[in-house]
Amino acid sequence: MIHGSSVYQETVYHKSQIEKDFLAIRPVLKSFCQSFGDFTCKDFMHACTLVGSRAWGGTKGLSLIPFADFLNHDGISEAIVMSDDDKQCSEVTADRDYVPGEQVLIRYGKFSNATLMLDFGFTIPHNIYDQVQIQLDIPKHDPLHGMKLDLLQQYFVPQANDAKSLKCSVNSFTINKVFDINCFPFQSTFGLSNDPRATNLGG
Repeated sequence: MIHGSSVYQETVYHKSQIEKDFLAIRPVLKSFCQSFGDFTCKDFMHACTLVGSRAWGGTKGLSLIPFADFLNHDGISEAIVMSDDDKQCSEVTADRDYVPGEQVLIRYGKFSNATLMLDFGFTIPHNIYDQVQIQLDIPKHDPLHGMKLDLLQQYFVPQANDAKSLKCSVNSFTINKVFDINCFPFQSTFGLSNDPRATNLGG
């Protein structure tokens, strides 16, 4: 379903980067084979995924915060993890009152479903920060190639809400507000009802 999407392309890119990183540190791992054993690229990829989906960014880089990764994401929550790198402490202040036994939720960030899928492995329905990246193929032999590229660059609006947004190529643009076309009775006129990319990525 995501084979032709930016999520798939970014996944392939991340995988290749992890493989390059593994090749760079493999000599070090071999020097400490008694500690690491037969540490394969698959093991390294698994470790990178675990850390990447749980690490929190700060002014001094990424850090793992005990118990913070127990909290699940809610896109409309105002509760976030606040970190003080100088004091080396982190805290979460609830944005509302909770009853005993109720799950406490925080917002990981103002992320699109594409970013949530890529970095955390899930999507949420009716994501108010969802975005869809539209990729245009402008053949180089097109006599209007330069003009079309100039127009795209002139009217291209960078993604602002998604701090961990996917990489955008020059010949692409982003739609920030995505509506579920199932709400419209004339959806079949456009032939989009069976295309999951036309609605929320996680819908």
